[in-house]
Amino acid sequence: MRTVGFTGHRSLSPEETLQAAEALHNTVDLLISMGATDFYAGGALGFDTLAARAVLAAKNAGADVHLHLLLPFPGQDRRWGRGDKAMYRSILESADSYEYFCEKYLPGIYHLRDRAIVERSETIVAFLSRKSGGTAYTVDLADSLGKEIINLADKIQR
Repeated sequence: MRTVGFTGHRSLSPEETLQAAEALHNTVDLLISMGATDFYAGGALGFDTLAARAVLAAKNAGADVHLHLLLPFPGQDRRWGRGDKAMYRSILESADSYEYFCEKYLPGIYHLRDRAIVERSETIVAFLSRKSGGTAYTVDLADSLGKEIINLADKIQR
């Protein structure tokens, strides 16, 4: 196993955020110890941001890993708050690569991005606590393609 993708909800409670961040750091470290080298994230708020930060923390600690951002379109952060924009730009600058799937927003662009994350990954690390929306779509797709799925939402206290 060398490639890992992330999918999760954009909106997490403060408690979920803390627990997901800790679980992500532990899971990323474990996956690296099992041979993971390339990590794919979608650049969204919430879980995607936490996942990217966990990979970058491992990289900054000396792990030989690469963070690849698969982004729907330039300016996806246009309506985000100042702090979220700053974090996004910091992650973008620190990533090993990034690519956009479209020049502007178009219907279906997020599903295209999510499909690319799944197709490029052997394992999907998710935070899926509700059975609808983009995260549910992505996990269902990963399952249908026989990918290993680690759902961190199943592992945290609620």
